[in-house]
Amino acid sequence: MVRIWSLFFLGICMVVQVQAQDTLKLSFQEAVKIGLKNNVSLQRENNNLEVNLANRREAKALYAPEIGAFMNAQKLNGQQFDQVTGSVYRDNTDLASVNVGGRYVIFDGLNRLYSNKQTQSQLESQKYLVDRTEQDVVFNVGSQFLQVLMDKEILRINRINLEAQATTLEQIRGFVEAGTRSLSDQLDQEATVSQIEVEVIRAENNLRIDKAIFTQTLLLDPGIEIDAVEPEWSLESLLAQNYDLDDLYNQAITHRPDYKQALADQEAASAGINVARALYYPRLEFFGVMGSRYTSLAPDTDFMEQIFESNYVFNYGLELSIPIYQRNQVKTQKVVAKMNLENSKLAEKDLRLMIFREVQTAHLNYMASKNEFFAAEKQFNAAQEAYNIQKERYEVGVGTLVELSRSTWTLVDGAASRAQARYTLLFQKVILDYYTGLLNPANL
Repeated sequence: MVRIWSLFFLGICMVVQVQAQDTLKLSFQEAVKIGLKNNVSLQRENNNLEVNLANRREAKALYAPEIGAFMNAQKLNGQQFDQVTGSVYRDNTDLASVNVGGRYVIFDGLNRLYSNKQTQSQLESQKYLVDRTEQDVVFNVGSQFLQVLMDKEILRINRINLEAQATTLEQIRGFVEAGTRSLSDQLDQEATVSQIEVEVIRAENNLRIDKAIFTQTLLLDPGIEIDAVEPEWSLESLLAQNYDLDDLYNQAITHRPDYKQALADQEAASAGINVARALYYPRLEFFGVMGSRYTSLAPDTDFMEQIFESNYVFNYGLELSIPIYQRNQVKTQKVVAKMNLENSKLAEKDLRLMIFREVQTAHLNYMASKNEFFAAEKQFNAAQEAYNIQKERYEVGVGTLVELSRSTWTLVDGAASRAQARYTLLFQKVILDYYTGLLNPANL
C-alpha cells in the first residue's frame, strides 16, 4: 500500500514537472527573437538574397575571360578527309582531339557595366526587403504579444470581480438570514455572479485562442504554454514625448527600407534599359585555342608523339559580330525595360502617398492613445470612488442592490478600459518606429 501511494505521488510530481516545463515565459525581446528565427517569409527573403548575391558575383565575373577545355574521340567509317595528311580516304579511322580555348570580350556596348549596376541595385533592393520583412515580423509579433497581455489583464480583472461579487453574495445571504434584506436581493446577486462567471469563461477562452495564434506565429510546439511577460517600458516617457508630423514623415522617407527598396528598383530598371540598348552595338572579342589531334591514318607515329609534337596547333584572333536584324527581340526587351522603369516610378510615387497616410494615422493614434489613457485613468478613479460609496451605502442599508450592481459594472468597465488604454499606449512607440522605418530588432 505504501508503495502504491509512493508511485501515485511520484506520478503527480512528474505531471507537475512536465506542466512546468511546458510553460514558456516570454519577454517581448525573446518573442521577437524567436519570431525572427522561425518566420517563413523572412527565411524565404533571405534565400532570395542569396540568389541576388550569386547574380551579383556572376555580373562581376563578366569582366573575366571565358576559358574551357574540349576533348573529342570518335570512330569514322567511310570516305573521309584527313586534315593532318590532306588526303581523301575510305577506311575505318580513329580520331581524337584535345583543345583548350578562351574568349575575352573587349567591347560589348557597355553591357557588362550596366549589368553590374543592375545587379547591384537588385541586390540592394533585396537587402531592403529583408530589412522590412524583419520589421514586419517584429510588428506582427508585437501586436499579438500586446493582445495576449491585454487578454491576461482582462481575465485578471474579471476574476477579481468574480471574487468580489462572490463575497458580496455571501454578505447578502447573511443579511437575508438576518431579515435586513429581501430574498430578491440574494437572487439578483446570484444572477450577477453567474453572469460574471460567464465573462470569466469568455475571457479565458479569448486568452487561449490568442495564445494559440501567437504560438502559431512563432512556429512553436502547440503543446507549449506561453506566458507573456509585460515589458518594462516607461509610460512617463511616452506621455512626455511629443512628435511632429512633418518630422515623422521625413524620417520615414529617409529610413524606411521599403521606400529605399523602391528607389533601388528604379535604379535597376533604369540600368535594364541600358542593358537592352547595348544589344544594338557591335561586339568585339579576342579568342585563342590551343590543342592537338590524333589520327590512326598515321601509323608510323604513335599517339603521344602526335598529341605532344607533330599535330600541335595554336589559333588566336579577333572576332567582331555586328547585329543587323534581330527579329525585334532587342526592341521588345527595350520596351519591357522602359515599362519596368515607368512602373517602378509609379510604385515609388504611390508608396510616398501611402507612407504619409500611415505616418499620419500612426501620429493621430499616438495622440489619441495619450488622451484615451488620461480619460481612462479619470474614469477608473471615479468609478472606484463611486463603487466604494455605493458599497458602504448598501452595507448600512441605505443604498439598493441595483445601485451597487451598476457601480460595480462601471468599475469593471473602467478597469478594462484603463488596461486597454495602457497597453495600447505602451505599444505606440513600436508602431511609430515601424511606420518611420526606425524599428530595429537589436534595440528593443
